[in-house]
Amino acid sequence: MAYSERAIERRRCTGTTKAGDPCQAWAVWDDPRQLCVQHAGRGQRGPRSGVRKSERTHYQPCTGIAYAWPHRPGSGLCCWPDPPRYRSLIPPSTHSWPRVTPEMRQFQRMLSQRWGYWGNPRSRKMYGPRSWL
Repeated sequence: MAYSERAIERRRCTGTTKAGDPCQAWAVWDDPRQLCVQHAGRGQRGPRSGVRKSERTHYQPCTGIAYAWPHRPGSGLCCWPDPPRYRSLIPPSTHSWPRVTPEMRQFQRMLSQRWGYWGNPRSRKMYGPRSWL
């Protein structure tokens, strides 16, 4: 994500390191003091055990005019906090259906391992009822 200078000012952590240098991390989205995870006191303390839990980011969706739907601030045509240079004319809810979920991808992988390549008709191995064609 390529932030503008104003967006970098609003997203950088305002804390300082032990050496007195400004912190280079991004601030947490919902922190009013504009601090990163460590400076806001939300970071890991003590020894780490096992695999780290992955947590999704908690951003406020941007409702600017770059897109006709709520979107991530500063992504694509959105130049948050500045106004966008261009505007998308694609209406909302026009994505291709169905969207491939991780569960569907895993199911497709299982089918391809069991019955051969699945998805590309030019390179698909012919198994099952079509094998006589």
